[in-house]
Amino acid sequence: MYLIDDDLLTKKILENFIKMYPFEMNLKVIDESFETNLKSLILGEVIFLSLDNKKVDAFDFMEKNPENKYILLTQYDDFYLAKKALRFNAIDILLKPIRLKELFEVLDFVFNIEKTGDKIIDSILFDINNMYMYNLTIKDFAKESYMKPSNLSRLFKKKVKINFNDYLWDVRFKNFLNYIQNSDENIKEIINKVYYSDESNFYKKFYQKFNMTPHEYKNKVKIDIF
Repeated sequence: MYLIDDDLLTKKILENFIKMYPFEMNLKVIDESFETNLKSLILGEVIFLSLDNKKVDAFDFMEKNPENKYILLTQYDDFYLAKKALRFNAIDILLKPIRLKELFEVLDFVFNIEKTGDKIIDSILFDINNMYMYNLTIKDFAKESYMKPSNLSRLFKKKVKINFNDYLWDVRFKNFLNYIQNSDENIKEIINKVYYSDESNFYKKFYQKFNMTPHEYKNKVKIDIF
């Protein structure tokens, strides 16, 4: 995540609050040498973008960099700004000084946080929703949690009401379908975004779930839209 702001108080508050968030987050602050640091931005990242920053026009920046997810910060409770932010698909607007509860709520939303009340399972859900493209296994999580895979598997099923592998694939499919409907990329490119392993296995799993191939699904979506 990035913070683009020249307000030192906001920087300090946000950095401290991020450390208090139940899941590990990394925040990089871009305040000085703006143009140089801007080149290090990673596409698709979450950016806290201040509307009060004198160094950058926030809405112009959002228009030129639409791939990122924006949480806007401002000291003004202005309906016009809120309405304009919606036009640029901003996730939310937080008023300064930032409040802990509001920050945590928007982070939960951005990172698809599902909470079961169990710290181990909640941590696994967070990792799945943000690293679903990797070859995640219950054994890896069991090792990190100092549990037997069978015990962790039962706990996961009890708390989430679905087994680990089914949940993981549902998250992959959800993101794949989102790309299908909102991206011009071809099927192969999208699959490579949501699943870094065997492409043929993705096709197999997809057909088992939807009774059609990814290409058939994409064509169906086009027909439904038009």
